[in-house]
Amino acid sequence: MLWYHIKYAIRSTLRQKSYGITNIIGLSISLAAIFLILYYIQFETGFDQHYSNSARVARFTMEYQKGDYSNHFARVKYSGIQYLDEDISEVKCMARLSPFRQCAVKIGEDKFYSKGAYATDSNYFKVFNDTLLLGNPNEILNSKNQAVISESISKKFFSSENPIGKQISLEHQFNPQFVEYTIVGVMKDVPSQTHFHPEILTSLDKQDNYSAWNYTYLLLDKPESINRVKNQFDEFKKKHLDEVSAPLYTFHLQAVQDIHLHSHKDREIEINGDIKNVRILILLAILIIVVAFINFTNLNLVAIKERSKNILVNHFLGGKLHHIVIVGFWQNLIIIGLSVLIGFILARLAYPGFQHLFSLPDFAISLSTYKVLLITIFLLLLCGSFIGILPILRYKIKPDIVNSSGQDLKAKSGKISSGILLSLQFAIVVGLLITTFVIQSQIHLLMANRLGGNDKNIINITNVSRSLLDKYDIFKSKLLKIPGIENVTGAMEEPGGEIMDAFFYHLDGITKEEFSSNRLNVFPCDHNYLDFYNVKMLAGSNFTPDPDKKQYILNKTALKYIKAELPAEEFINRDFEFNYNYNELLSKGKIVGICDDLHLTSMDEKEKPIALHYQNMVNSCISIRFTPEALLGILPEIQSTWEQLFPDYALEYHFIDDLYLQQYKQYINQRNFLSVLSILSILIACIGLIAISISMIQARKKEISIRKVNGAKTHEIIRMLNKDYLKWMIIAFIIACPIAYYAIDKWLENFAYKTELSWWVFALAGFLAMGIALLTVSFQSWRAATKNPVESLRYE
Repeated sequence: MLWYHIKYAIRSTLRQKSYGITNIIGLSISLAAIFLILYYIQFETGFDQHYSNSARVARFTMEYQKGDYSNHFARVKYSGIQYLDEDISEVKCMARLSPFRQCAVKIGEDKFYSKGAYATDSNYFKVFNDTLLLGNPNEILNSKNQAVISESISKKFFSSENPIGKQISLEHQFNPQFVEYTIVGVMKDVPSQTHFHPEILTSLDKQDNYSAWNYTYLLLDKPESINRVKNQFDEFKKKHLDEVSAPLYTFHLQAVQDIHLHSHKDREIEINGDIKNVRILILLAILIIVVAFINFTNLNLVAIKERSKNILVNHFLGGKLHHIVIVGFWQNLIIIGLSVLIGFILARLAYPGFQHLFSLPDFAISLSTYKVLLITIFLLLLCGSFIGILPILRYKIKPDIVNSSGQDLKAKSGKISSGILLSLQFAIVVGLLITTFVIQSQIHLLMANRLGGNDKNIINITNVSRSLLDKYDIFKSKLLKIPGIENVTGAMEEPGGEIMDAFFYHLDGITKEEFSSNRLNVFPCDHNYLDFYNVKMLAGSNFTPDPDKKQYILNKTALKYIKAELPAEEFINRDFEFNYNYNELLSKGKIVGICDDLHLTSMDEKEKPIALHYQNMVNSCISIRFTPEALLGILPEIQSTWEQLFPDYALEYHFIDDLYLQQYKQYINQRNFLSVLSILSILIACIGLIAISISMIQARKKEISIRKVNGAKTHEIIRMLNKDYLKWMIIAFIIACPIAYYAIDKWLENFAYKTELSWWVFALAGFLAMGIALLTVSFQSWRAATKNPVESLRYE
């Protein structure tokens, strides 16, 4: 009996080849998209699980709040952390990480920069266990000038040799001269799914110094201890902070597995993801499933209409309801099985491009992803089986439904149900188009209003070592002699970087006490920095190129922060000073000007109040403006000039757009996802629309022929046939607009600076979806309208 049901299902599918093929195409494309979305979600939610201790590791941070000023750094500068494992029994040990922001590396004759170089203590491999390949984890990094390198560095620079005992030279922000370290271990390469990526670890110069800035990780006795540790923080504060300081600080503990998606603190060790993006992707996956589900339902309804008389005849001749259900089940199982297979093949074929676009590791599907796919397949089977027995159910409810012409399911109710499903399907299409257009508009706004605006002809040399800045002026003058280079400047942070250094200040005539109770951010830069990036001066003058004059310029936000009611001109020529103990870097000087906001950092947040200071001592980024046609010619010249002046250091440069694109990577990924899914949803919807239009035109072919015989014009018939589709598209647009508006308005709340939600975005999405739909059905309508009416009426 089973084989009979399968054979009958295969025959039924082959009899309706067009519907079967159309269904398989729509489903396979949908399932391929779902495969890839679910894999990306799997990737984003699987961070920091590559070592066995991961569920027991948490990061300790401190939040500071005083008046209107607050900060919450991902790193900690607090000597009291040394007592955490003594006072809190659940804390087994602690590891500190101090990043070398600008680390130049020399191994023999090879030189390069490392963004994954850190100083750490001897507990590192106890906290992050199972990551050491060579070396003793109980004794490693407990002496000065020891280093552990990654497996990839070992293979690249030492080939098959054992690197233990070899030398590696490092120069970084804490030591502006190259220092030799002895390699004492080799660690595994960390996977991409981790919130930081170390490739060189060195021992801390002073293991017992707990007062430096460090990222602090605690190893707990068990995963559930994290809340018990948090509950003991108040007692710990009372014990180790004085009565004045204790109320200003809040201690936090965050599971390391939560950092990537749930941490957006100041000075994060690397750029993290965002749980909001994962939720958006889950929503997109659901929408694609719904589009596929509706398409599958519509195509099944069309197929059932074509064979409804056959189903009812079988039932009248003694066919049992459950037999017909089983046949429908196997027919759907065949279609879905082929769709899953083809969808998986399509996903594998598309994955290399998908992998490159989103920087993903090799393809591997987890058990949880398979569970979601199985649930989707089960729902499709359930839906298809139910639709398969609709003719019998309708007959049971209304026995007189079968008429002499056999038009049992071609009644208005079937037409209305297909219309409703099409409206829902195209409402999703319109919604996806609207969100795609708005996200693209927001990305354009972010890039157009960044530092430098739309100027793309800027190269930024990053990770410039502090020891090289003695020759900064020489390097700058040599670069300006190269044909095609228009201007050169320098600053402490690269475009897209963070301005986080903030100090108490004194502004003559405004600050009542010796120093303010709030902090002001400082940004050292070259005298021509504002001119280079076309930042507008609002009052006063720009920096003069005299290094002996101690000059400061406040940005527009700083005025509101210091004293909003005071005109900009009133700040000019006032004495200004930071409460900073290194006077050579931040000397007492005068306010010489007021400039517009820079927008140097990400525009997710509002501009910070900044005092720019003409000072070249910490210019870790050198910016070079060039003429577009000169690019290929200046790069070798820049490389040659660099090697002449700094032979021990590698040259690392980035185009300005690349620096900002890295900052906005998550939003660009969202735009890319939405763009692809919008195209796929349109394609899937149109596949279903073609099948439905053919079915409905077939049901009305005699009516069309009679109208033609009675003198109806071709365009009148096309208009008549398209009228219903136009109505459904309008309904889809009405449904989509308020939902899309609400969703995109909530999304824009992530930004301090946001694009305007213009009416034309909604109109464009609606017209585009409507145009594609009408173009799809108009061809079928035209074929029906131009067909010879005799062919339909010859047997009447």
